[in-house]
Amino acid sequence: MASTSAYQRTLKEGLEEALKIAKAARKLGLDPAAKPEIHITKDLAERVEALIGVKGLSTRIHELEKDGLGREEIALRIGQDFVERRFGQFDRVATIEHAVRTAVAILTEGVVAAPIEGIARVESDRNDNGTEYIKVFYSGPIRSAGGTAQALSVLAADYIRRQMGFAAYQPRDDEIGRYVLEVSVYERIAGLQYKPSDEEIREIVKSCPICIDGDPTEEREVGGYMGLQRVATDRVRGGMVLVLTEGVAMKAPKIKRHVDRLGLAGWDWVTSLVKAKGEKPQRDFLADLIAGRPVFGRPAAKGAFRLRYGRARNTGLETVGLNPVTMSLLKFTAAGTQIKPELPGKAGCVVPVDSIEGPTVKLEDGSLVRLDDADTLAALEDTIAEIVDLGEILIDYGDFLETGHRLMPAAYAHEWWVQELATKSEIEAAKWHSKTPSQSEALEIAATYQVPLHPAYTYLWEDLTGEDRAELAAYISANGVLDASTLLLRDDETGRTKRMLEDLLVPHRMTEQPGSLVISEPRALLRSLGLDDKLQPDESVRVTVRSKGPTRIGMRMGRPEKSKERRMKPAPHSLFPVGEYGGKSRLLKEALRVTAERPVIELEIQALGRADQLTTRARTKSWEPKKRSIDLQSYYENTMKGLGEPMSTTNLEVKCVRGLITKHKVAEHLGKGILRAKHDVVVFKDGTIRYDFTNLPLTHFYPKEIRLSVETARELGYTRDILGVELTNELQMLELKQQDLVISLDAASYLVRVSQFVDALLTQFYGLAPFYHATRKEDLIGHLVLGLAPHTSAGILSRIIGFTSASACYAHPFFHAAKRRNCLAPTTETILVDSRGVGTTELELLYRAADANEEVVDDFGTTRKAVAGMKTYALNPETGQFELKEIKAVLKTPAPAYLFAVRTNTGRTWVSSPEHRMVVWSNGTVKAKKLLELTEDDKLLLPALTGEESPRVTSFGDCILDAVKELKAIPSAFEFLYDLEVADHHNFLINNFVLSSNCDGDEDSVLLLLDALLNFSLFFLPEKRGGKMDAPLVLIPFLNPKEVDKEAHNVSTASEYPLALYEAACAGKMPKEVEIETAASKIEQPRDTYGFGYTHGTTDIAAGPINSLYKQLDSMIEKMEAQLRLARMIRAVNETEVAETVIANHFLRDIKGNLRAFGSQTMRCNKCNAKYRRIPLNGICKRCGGKIVPTVHAASVRKYLEVSLRIAEEYHVSRYTKQRLELLDKDIQALFPVALEQQKALSDFM
Repeated sequence: MASTSAYQRTLKEGLEEALKIAKAARKLGLDPAAKPEIHITKDLAERVEALIGVKGLSTRIHELEKDGLGREEIALRIGQDFVERRFGQFDRVATIEHAVRTAVAILTEGVVAAPIEGIARVESDRNDNGTEYIKVFYSGPIRSAGGTAQALSVLAADYIRRQMGFAAYQPRDDEIGRYVLEVSVYERIAGLQYKPSDEEIREIVKSCPICIDGDPTEEREVGGYMGLQRVATDRVRGGMVLVLTEGVAMKAPKIKRHVDRLGLAGWDWVTSLVKAKGEKPQRDFLADLIAGRPVFGRPAAKGAFRLRYGRARNTGLETVGLNPVTMSLLKFTAAGTQIKPELPGKAGCVVPVDSIEGPTVKLEDGSLVRLDDADTLAALEDTIAEIVDLGEILIDYGDFLETGHRLMPAAYAHEWWVQELATKSEIEAAKWHSKTPSQSEALEIAATYQVPLHPAYTYLWEDLTGEDRAELAAYISANGVLDASTLLLRDDETGRTKRMLEDLLVPHRMTEQPGSLVISEPRALLRSLGLDDKLQPDESVRVTVRSKGPTRIGMRMGRPEKSKERRMKPAPHSLFPVGEYGGKSRLLKEALRVTAERPVIELEIQALGRADQLTTRARTKSWEPKKRSIDLQSYYENTMKGLGEPMSTTNLEVKCVRGLITKHKVAEHLGKGILRAKHDVVVFKDGTIRYDFTNLPLTHFYPKEIRLSVETARELGYTRDILGVELTNELQMLELKQQDLVISLDAASYLVRVSQFVDALLTQFYGLAPFYHATRKEDLIGHLVLGLAPHTSAGILSRIIGFTSASACYAHPFFHAAKRRNCLAPTTETILVDSRGVGTTELELLYRAADANEEVVDDFGTTRKAVAGMKTYALNPETGQFELKEIKAVLKTPAPAYLFAVRTNTGRTWVSSPEHRMVVWSNGTVKAKKLLELTEDDKLLLPALTGEESPRVTSFGDCILDAVKELKAIPSAFEFLYDLEVADHHNFLINNFVLSSNCDGDEDSVLLLLDALLNFSLFFLPEKRGGKMDAPLVLIPFLNPKEVDKEAHNVSTASEYPLALYEAACAGKMPKEVEIETAASKIEQPRDTYGFGYTHGTTDIAAGPINSLYKQLDSMIEKMEAQLRLARMIRAVNETEVAETVIANHFLRDIKGNLRAFGSQTMRCNKCNAKYRRIPLNGICKRCGGKIVPTVHAASVRKYLEVSLRIAEEYHVSRYTKQRLELLDKDIQALFPVALEQQKALSDFM
């Protein structure tokens, strides 16, 4: 293995070489800035310092880390440093505030908003005896910090207030009563993860030396104990409630540990708090099932996936292994397909692992066959009648550790058998460590060492009752014929005996004689039944057997795998504006055609490619965009001449943008767009070219499987295999370095074109030497790329080392965890209008309360719940009026490492991902703009009902304008972010009437390093304010595994699991009760490889289907029919239940929703798209004279009705569901009587 320094030196040298080229190119003045605009990132300590804004914090944190202190100890120790004025002079209250914010920032690793937005402020007040006490004001975003950080922030405040001379808080009786009441009110409004009893709340308030206060987060008032002198609001304070309940109360044991360590007096009361534990009731497994995405097995059903513990080199991090034959048989599962397993509890992806058991199928002639390889499947596929058993599913112990799910009994497997044999004879166990004994050897070992029969010859006895086993033994004894190696058996008239053999998964073939079957090598079956070779009962020959399927895991499909270039809508080649001159498609040649007779056109543009062309006035804050005259024809001809391209290139379909949305209106040089079009690649909003993937983990690889030669592997630093043997052939196992990638073949083809574009850019545009020289995918190996997750602004430096046919990107778990992605903080409030009236609630609580099924909507863990009967206020962008609109769904997505805390001029605050869109008044129109694209000219829109004095948009409804005052990048304290889907206007009010847009979806992506350095520009992003999201503002050259998402630390790294794990699983213990080596034990120092082990091998990480059937089918009807056919084939699935659920959860809701939308729709102009709630009497658009047409058509209402009726009949759904469909059918026929008849011509009546 190459040394750590050698690997990092390779990355560093590659980065420096690319930077050198980019700097030389930028110096030529053809770009907005004279140097590359991507900056090197800071570490955790520096992030905390930047977040809090106190100099010297990062240095001190580094010192304490070197002293061996953990995060929690550092968080409290820093408080002492503030007291000692190590970081400067602050007044007494400010010292406490800085200490508390810093403690929370350290505990949340500087990646959430809680330190800034979750702690509103710290104040002092007076007790009735005249002494001063401290009040910490918490707000909703404190939830993102988590219970531990919330609790320790209170402890930190107490630790410092003592040294600053403040007394403990002495609450009044009415204040205590207010706390008790307020917790109950908040719990009813928003729900709590943990609610202490009223007595516990009284004890906390009376005893806590810090006053836990908060700003109002709910519109609702508490209803009692109002108008209190020392409580500033009568409204519910959500932040206070969260810290009191889910912080102090729930984390009391952790507080006690730190109190004992620090010797703090006055905290003895925490020992009396009882932490109530209880598992949340799980929703029905099929509750969020939708059409087209099949169910692969019901929980605990015979034939469903059987749990097996272990980690293959391509599993872990919520990625599970299936036998590739199972994947091919199901057709809907390919490497990277997202699935929703019943447990351990989160969505994940599937990958092929061929060292676990595959499926067992029943053929049309009745034979039962285990499919162990692709060749057998290919030979028998057309004759398969039923999938009797799906085989095993391999799940990492680390996934149970991460989710905190108790261990479940696992399938008896070879590795478990070896461990048990080792307790009897280590010598014998070593002999069978990596090979399977024959049936006769297995029987001999079981008899000699009194161990259970080897799992290869163990059947699923737990699926038969004791009476069934006795009946089967008696029937075989009476009717079986045994010769040397086969058992001939005639089935009984009822077919019961054969069914029992099928439940046991005993392979057998049917003979030509009707009802007769043959079992090969039957002695393991006979010994398990206590039968001797004469088929006579003999308990002395019976062997012990363990369960092969004690835990059956239900599973269904989520989102299909993805490997595709990033395309904007529409997808341009150039960030050069052509206005309306380019026509609908914004084509350059159309603009040139239009301007042939009128060369000089006007565009809202201030500079062509170069920011230094901006006037001094244009760089000032008072600058306002104005149109500029451009001689497009001359500019184009000069560009072509500079590129050395013939004028015939005009025939290229060069797609541009209509206008620029940046502050300084700096256009990208047209030459870049022409070269992109020539090489058939498209540009993203920041000037770079992206490729999106599903992410999959990988810790080890064979050079051959990633199309990497031995010579090239050695050049990349892979000189020795995992055993330390010199690398000499393509089938030696290598451990993946943490910043190396294996990309899809599709991506490689596209990136070759991108590299050719970059080389053309270097030679034709900049006049420099080419860099990539790539003509085939192999030429990309060794080149550097940036990995970027959606809603983040940090690119991770990485290196391409190989390719896979899977539609995914394989990378180290640390790499994927370093770029976790993300909408709005869970505590964000919105207005709800339902049958109960008007109220407010937090987005997370709305998601929890939604009754609908949870639907997986993307590759990154985003889920969606449909909402019925609720509306919210949305702005009509045409009229400027706020209208009640239906909430269609609530979305939940994993939070990224960084969020942005926003504060407006009027004091409104919220926290969101940088890519979240806000609805703003921009240049005289209403636009939805990403947070990081906002300029000083963009103003947030508030409803005039707020009654505030602000500049009004007099020409647009009755809205008030509010500007963003502060925008700060903060570490994310939340596990998930949330958003709404709102009908029609796609916006809604949040936190004190700020108008937010629906969130958009993005995917993790890679981009060539040199493309990013050359072409990325802040001038292409909306203004300087903050972290223009989904843009590589910073670059992380080397991963520090300590600072990545903690989920990666729980990935198991052991080469084998101990016997204690299987015993603990049988006992239903928690994962933390078993000692298993995980990645957390290997991250003391960043290295290129970490000596990870894995328990199960796999031959090819791309085995199985390349793409799931879901992607190959076009219409939703085709997908649903394939879904139901598969349900009919799988014994572990009830096809009637699936059909009924799809109709009830998907089609019925869709039909009723479309029917409701039809009845409340607006009309639009087919020319200018103007919207009308009431149609003009003449049916003509008032704005342009165009025709007024509906936005919802009758066909969309009936879209799924006919197929639903057919499916209901074919799959025998309940009478209730059929009647619901029939009633809808009658309603629709009554509503559209003419539309249901075939349109007739006039001649038909003559």
